[in-house]
Amino acid sequence: MNSLKRELYQTCVLFVKKREETVNQIITSNQKALTSETKSSAGDKHETGRAMLQLEMEKASQQLEGIYQIKTILAKIKLEDTSEFIKLGSLVITTQATYFLAISAGQIIVSDN
Repeated sequence: MNSLKRELYQTCVLFVKKREETVNQIITSNQKALTSETKSSAGDKHETGRAMLQLEMEKASQQLEGIYQIKTILAKIKLEDTSEFIKLGSLVITTQATYFLAISAGQIIVSDN
C-alpha cells in the first residue's frame, strides 16, 4: 500500500509541475506579445489588444499563485504516516474507489488502480 501511496504522490507532483509549466509558458508568451506589440494607426485597437494581454497576464499570475499553494499542501504530506483517522495524505480504500487525500487532480490511475 505504501508503494501505491508513493506513486500517487509522485503523480500529483508531476500534475502540479505540468500545470506550472503551462502557466509559465502562457506568461512568457504574453510578455513577448506585450513587448513586440507596436503602436499602429488604429490606436484604439492597439490599446484594446494590450489591455486584453494584461488581463491574461493577471489571470495567469493568479493561477500561478494557486499552484504555489498546491505545492505547499503537497509539501505537508508525510507518506510514512499511518493513522486511524483520515487526514491529508491518507489513502482511503472503499468498495467503490480508492482515494488519496492530497490535491484536486481528478481521477488518477496508477498500477491499474
